[in-house]
Amino acid sequence: MIENARDRRKHEAGLRGTRRGQQAAALDASGAVLGALGLLAFAAAFFLLVETSVMVAFVSASLAWLSVSVTAWYAWRRTRACPERRQCN
Repeated sequence: MIENARDRRKHEAGLRGTRRGQQAAALDASGAVLGALGLLAFAAAFFLLVETSVMVAFVSASLAWLSVSVTAWYAWRRTRACPERRQCN
């Protein structure tokens, strides 16, 4: 009901909201890619270390996931999300 009222007001104002929807979808897709990179690092580390010890493999894979995910997010933020540094401060 609230969504319908909001959509009606936007339509009356001449706004369709397609651009905002595209930006939201692009942000969601980029987040999925960053998550997939972290998951790939987790799988590779676990696969390589599982024969030594399951606990060591799990801890190492978790650290690999964390470091790859944070590094990928930071790199994405510096390049894509903030083309001009003054916007990100």
